Amino acid sequence: MDEVFKFVYVMIIFPFLILDVATNAEKIRRCFNDAHCPPDMCTLGVIPKCSRFTICIC
Repeated sequence: MDEVFKFVYVMIIFPFLILDVATNAEKIRRCFNDAHCPPDMCTLGVIPKCSRFTICIC
């Protein structure tokens, strides 16, 4: 009986994890220099920079 509950639990949680990763993937901005980072990405007063991993960070 525990196995059934575990299976159902996993089948409920797993799709939500996949959806979360899929929707947050849009927030990752690729860049080659600081000019490629959008200025509205960060909060006021914080300037976005291009990291060495070619990802925009605040």
